[in-house]
Amino acid sequence: MRYKIIIDSCGELLDEWKKDECFESIPLTLMVGAEQIIDDETFDQAEFIDKVAACPECPKSACPSPERYMRAYDCEAEHIYAVTLSSELSGSYNSALLGRDLIMEDHPDKKIHVFNSLPLPSSGPLLSNQTTPAETPR
Repeated sequence: MRYKIIIDSCGELLDEWKKDECFESIPLTLMVGAEQIIDDETFDQAEFIDKVAACPECPKSACPSPERYMRAYDCEAEHIYAVTLSSELSGSYNSALLGRDLIMEDHPDKKIHVFNSLPLPSSGPLLSNQTTPAETPR
C-alpha cells in the first residue's frame, strides 16, 4: 500500500473509499447522559437527536485517543495522511499528533503527515480528496 488517508468521524468518506483499505475513519465518542455513542457507520442521527432531546444534560463528545490513531498508523503504507477536525473545536488534532509521536518511537522512518482542518469542520472530504494520489494504489 503506497498511502493511507485517515480522518476522524467529523469528516466523511465517499462510499467507494469506505471499502478501500487506503482509507480509515476514526470515530469520536458522543455522550448523552451516561450513554456513550460511537460515531461510526452504525450511528443513527435521528435516534441521537431523540436521546439529546430527552436528556436534561447537554451532550458531550470525546476525541479519539492517541492510541487509536497509533493503531491506524501501524500499517504498511509508505505515506500516511491524517485529516482531523479543527484543533479549535476538538482535541482530535492533538491526539493524532501524539499518536504519530508514539508510533514513531518504534518506527522512526514512518512518513506521517497530520493536517488540522482549521475552522472548516466540513473540509474533511475536500482535504481527503485533495490528498488522494492521482494514481490507483496497488
